[in-house]
Amino acid sequence: MKKATLAAALLGLAAPAWAHPHIFLDTGLNPVLNAEGALVGVRVIWVYDDFYSLVLVEENGFDADGDGRLTEAEGAQLAGFDQRPEEGFTGTTAIYLGDRALALSEPFQPRVTMEAGRIISTHLRVLDAPLVLDGTPVHLRTFDPAYYAAFDLSLTPRIEGGGACDLAVLEPDIGTATRVLEQLLGGPVAESYDAEDFPEVGESFADTLRLTCPPPS
Repeated sequence: MKKATLAAALLGLAAPAWAHPHIFLDTGLNPVLNAEGALVGVRVIWVYDDFYSLVLVEENGFDADGDGRLTEAEGAQLAGFDQRPEEGFTGTTAIYLGDRALALSEPFQPRVTMEAGRIISTHLRVLDAPLVLDGTPVHLRTFDPAYYAAFDLSLTPRIEGGGACDLAVLEPDIGTATRVLEQLLGGPVAESYDAEDFPEVGESFADTLRLTCPPPS
């Protein structure tokens, strides 16, 4: 995965303790529009790497038949597992209109399935009020502030509800993000850090989904 390669290059490591990130996810962000073409929210899709998926399955005693899938009951039991910050998971999603951050609801409609041995977790987040799109780009990111998990926008985004809009995935400016990290660390990036000391730079290293829709006619 791209982020795995990035992490290795950035940190200059094979896999030392506390290297960042630890978990790698293929990710999708699907903007949701209403019947009038206004943006009402975003559906978030997180596909966990093979190892993390295996750990989740084995810890919970799932997939007894080894077919790489979850039963409906197993999926229901896992639904929302990654929305519990009190248990240490800090994945989140942000949306911006220009430079202004827009408020999003807490995640809801969680759903978990598994395909080919990989856990797929989805949820929906909505805006406080529908946003009328007038050609100003909207930027969306999903990330872990602590960069313990890396989210790669490798899943093809689609607009739910239709609309003649343009979607583009923008990769982060790694040079700028690395300089920010070094400033926060007070020196060059080393091979390992205690998790509690690692700064919240995850958004700086995150892919961005740019949504551009023409003004309503």
